[in-house]
Amino acid sequence: HCSIVVLVFSLAVYASPPDQGPVTIKGNYEDGASALYVNLEARLSLQYETSDKQNKTAWINVPGSTLTSAQKGDQFCQSWIASISWEASSQDAGNWTLDLQYRIGPDAKDISNTTDLCNNTGNRDKKFQYSLDFISLKYYEDNEYFPNATVSKAASVVKNEKPLNDFTVDAGQSYSCDDKQSVEVTPLFKVTFTNYQSQAFRFSKNDQFDEALTCKADQDDGSSLVPIIVGAILAALIVITLIGYFIGRWHQNRKSGYEQL
Repeated sequence: HCSIVVLVFSLAVYASPPDQGPVTIKGNYEDGASALYVNLEARLSLQYETSDKQNKTAWINVPGSTLTSAQKGDQFCQSWIASISWEASSQDAGNWTLDLQYRIGPDAKDISNTTDLCNNTGNRDKKFQYSLDFISLKYYEDNEYFPNATVSKAASVVKNEKPLNDFTVDAGQSYSCDDKQSVEVTPLFKVTFTNYQSQAFRFSKNDQFDEALTCKADQDDGSSLVPIIVGAILAALIVITLIGYFIGRWHQNRKSGYEQL
């Protein structure tokens, strides 16, 4: 009976990590127009040190069953923050929260520090670029994802110190990447996105992305097939040459046999 109890307890504590799932985040202006729209799947990697001083990596899937929200990052709506919150652990440590901040680039000629983009009707023709600029993660270092680590009930926060400037596009465009694309937030924290598409500073009331700038990994123009095709042709030529050689030798040997007779 004791062994059964221990087994059940072990399964309860070390539950399987959740599957990676699709997440959608939406944020609106005060008039209801869409300002931020994000679809993604994500996997997190965090490096940590064990109690016996070994370096390990924890892998965490962001599940599809999450709480999402979006809010402006400043009073002038020059940045937008998409927040994803979920219960990653079965040990009641607390919710994890992943924040993605999209910000206007510093070289925007039509935008000053006090340009109010919250008034979406008067800013539809503004020209600027924006990017995924900031990522932060609040997490709990428990035994479920960080085996043999020093367990702490307090929340830890990891974030980038300098702007990321990733996924940069023009206003009125979205950024899309179905393939895996990793963002190194710090040397110890990385986020890998798949099936990703985002658009900030939108001025629309529908749930359709504008024209997308696709990542290089999705822009397969067939050039990756060229080495395969060339290799296949060379292999075929080698096989044909060998067959011709053996057929020639066979005819030569057969002719020599007739001459001896």
